[in-house]
Amino acid sequence: MGGMIHRTALFLREEELRRGAALLQAASQNLTASEAALCRKHEIGPAQQRLLCYLALCPNDSISDVTRSFQVSKQNLWRLLRPLLERGLVATATDSQDRRRRALSLTPAGEKVMQEVSAPALELMERAFRNQGAETVEGFHNLLGDLAPQGWSERSQDEDKGTDE
Repeated sequence: MGGMIHRTALFLREEELRRGAALLQAASQNLTASEAALCRKHEIGPAQQRLLCYLALCPNDSISDVTRSFQVSKQNLWRLLRPLLERGLVATATDSQDRRRRALSLTPAGEKVMQEVSAPALELMERAFRNQGAETVEGFHNLLGDLAPQGWSERSQDEDKGTDE
């Protein structure tokens, strides 16, 4: 039994942790590189692209929800958001029950841009997911959820399940 514990703990060695971090960075760089030319075509910076991606996954999140998920101030969020609002890619709406709450969502134009920009990365993800199988993909999502800022993973899972927050 002692050998089993020792063997299963090998993945926690510094060497394996560094390998995992390096692979994660390389994969992230490959995914973002696949989208870079399309982002330039649409005059969207990397942070704006991440915001569009987030809003595609978590529509109608409030400005406060987004600042928490992105770990930025409202002022910094507005710097990213203002050009997207001006170009009609993102819309804000006031909550009918709490007029202080402003929800963000992609407009149809924003959805179209997001679909075009994310297509190359989604193709890479689909190929990798298909090669690995459902159980590994679930583990991958769980791993990334543990690495993502607190609350982000739960939000995207709620959207996947069609539940409201």
